[in-house]
Amino acid sequence: MKNRIKIIYITEYSGMKKKTPPPPKPRQIPLNIPTKPSMGASVGKSIMDGISLGTGSAIGRHLVDTIMIPKPKPIEPPEVKLDWCTLLKRSYDRCLKENTDVDSCDNMRNMIVNNQCV
Repeated sequence: MKNRIKIIYITEYSGMKKKTPPPPKPRQIPLNIPTKPSMGASVGKSIMDGISLGTGSAIGRHLVDTIMIPKPKPIEPPEVKLDWCTLLKRSYDRCLKENTDVDSCDNMRNMIVNNQCV
């Protein structure tokens, strides 16, 4: 029986077909191959980097100035309270200086007297 088993084993082994290997897969090109940029692309990138750096710097500076430097309060002119009589007297004085005829300023003088600004 031993011989028979050997023969069967040999026969089955000899009767097996050799498998052919599968065809090689097509070679895929990696997508992230570093390429040398053209001269125009590198100049354009440099300009864009400069613009973004300048803009970021200006925004940061403005932000720091707003937080750190207090704004001065605007100087308001002092309040000058002029009453009606003071205005009438100044207008009458101006009228007398500008006109040689005293009668032309009679209206102003009458207003001063009527408002008891004497």
